[in-house]
Amino acid sequence: IREHYDQNTVDIIHAGHFFEHIPWTTGKQLMRDVREILRPFAPIIITVPDYQKTVLQGESDDSAERIIFG
Repeated sequence: IREHYDQNTVDIIHAGHFFEHIPWTTGKQLMRDVREILRPFAPIIITVPDYQKTVLQGESDDSAERIIFG
């Protein structure tokens, strides 16, 4: 993502039914990249069919909520 967008240039991101299909480590890296390209206070809208299941499938000490919302 960072190769295609400069820092602080994206106004909004919508990830609909996407995160439940990627590995946990890929999602973590994606969120790091997303935070760099979004403008300050720009929203990211994430929808998954089962939020709790998606959050709990992580294999890391870091909670998904902290990664996504932190």
